[in-house]
Formats: sequence, C-alpha cells, structure tokens
Amino acid sequence: MENCKYLLYIDILGFSKLAETDYQRIIKLFSVIDTLNVHKHYAFQTIVFSDTILIFNKVAPETAHDHKYLVMYACEFVQDLIFRCRDLNIQFRAILTYDEFYYQKLKHIEAYHGKALINAYNKEKTITGMWLYMDR
Repeated sequence: MENCKYLLYIDILGFSKLAETDYQRIIKLFSVIDTLNVHKHYAFQTIVFSDTILIFNKVAPETAHDHKYLVMYACEFVQDLIFRCRDLNIQFRAILTYDEFYYQKLKHIEAYHGKALINAYNKEKTITGMWLYMDR
C-alpha cells in the first residue's frame, strides 16, 4: 500500500469570523503554524491553505513500528498546536486517518488528493467537539 498515508486534517474553528473581526490574530496564527515542531521532522510534510492544515508522512509505513511511530508523532503535533494556540484563544478540530493520499510538487503547483483527504474532510464536518479525533 505504497500510497497509503496517515493524514492529519486540522480545521481552524471560527476562521471566517476571525478574518472579519481580528485579522492580526490570523497573522499571529500563521506565524505559530510556521514554527510548529512538525516542520523539523524529516518524515512529515505540511500543507496549509486558509483554515486547513494537512500533515502527512512522506513515505508509506512498512512495519508495525512505523505505524506506531507515525501515529505517536501525529498526536504530538496536535499537542504542540494546542499549546501554541492557547494564548491566541484559537481552537481547532483535527482528525487523523489512514488511507490513500497523493502529493506531488509540480512545476507551478502542489497537487494533493485521495481517499484520505475526502474522508477526513467529510468526517471532520460531522464532529461537534474540538481537538483530536482518530478515524478507524
């Protein structure tokens, strides 16, 4: 399952209202996201667009240890974001899923798609709580 990845899908809650009322806090939020520990880890890639953060492993896991390792770090990345967003009074909802996910850096764009992204997007919309949820 070469294209199966752990995808951490994070949705910043109340982003639209924040954009209308406190744009400086959004600037601070993106600054915080830019300093997250995930960017220091060789095994993960991060994509940010608007109020969505996608974090996924670059190489498919092969062993049970690989799976545990990737899940553990995904949980730690969420914890890092919780601590850093605390002072900004910004909440989010995250879902960790495992399925097909494709990422490719093309000449002019970054392309990403797959079942993991679709499932995480749909599942996140049905959850009413905050912080981290794990699929399957």
